Amino acid sequence: MRIHTLDLRFQGTPGLIASYLIESSGEFALIETGPGSTLETLRAAIREVGVDEAAIKKVFVTHIHLDHAGAAGWFAQHGATVYCHPNAARHLIDPSKLIDSARMVYGDLMDSLWGDMLPAPAERVVALQDNECVPLGDVEIIAWDMRGITMRLSSETSASRETWRACDWSTATIFPSPPLRRSLIPLPMRALWTVSCQPTSRRSI
Repeated sequence: MRIHTLDLRFQGTPGLIASYLIESSGEFALIETGPGSTLETLRAAIREVGVDEAAIKKVFVTHIHLDHAGAAGWFAQHGATVYCHPNAARHLIDPSKLIDSARMVYGDLMDSLWGDMLPAPAERVVALQDNECVPLGDVEIIAWDMRGITMRLSSETSASRETWRACDWSTATIFPSPPLRRSLIPLPMRALWTVSCQPTSRRSI
C-alpha cells in the first residue's frame, strides 16, 4: 500500500488543505476531496503522482464540510462511489441546503473560497456505519464513528494498521506520512482532542 499526500494549495497557500490518495494492489481511493475551488489542483496532483483520475473508484469523506467534501460530487458524477457518514449522505446528494447555509456565512466570498459543490448521484453515495469495512486492493478501509464532526478511517491488513483522522484547526499541519496526521492543538483543547480520537464504541467518558 502507498499513500500520497496531495497538497491542494487552498487560496494559493501550501499546507492548509490536503487530500490523500491511497494505492493498494492496483486500486485507488481518495480520502477527502477538498473544496470545489481546488478541484483542478487536486486533479493535477493526482496526475503528477502518475495516476489516472478515472482509476479512482472510491472516495471517502470524513464529514460534509466544504473543505473536506466539496468536490466529492464531481468524482461521483464521473463514476466514483463516495463513502460517508450516514448524516452526510443527503447533503452529498442534494447540497443546496449546505450551500445556502454556507453562503449566509461567507457572502460574496463564498464562490472564491469554496467553488461549486456538485450533487452526487444517489446511487453513487454509500453511508458507512461504525466499524463497516470497504475493501481496497489487499487492505480494508474501516470507518469509525467519532465524536464531533469527523469520522476516522483506518486501513488494515493482517500485518499492520494505518489510521487517518481529519483535522480542523486553524494551525493544522500536513504531515508527509502515516500513521496519524495531527494538527497543532492549543493546550486547553488537547484533552478533548484525545477523547475525540477514540471510537465511540471503544470510549468511556
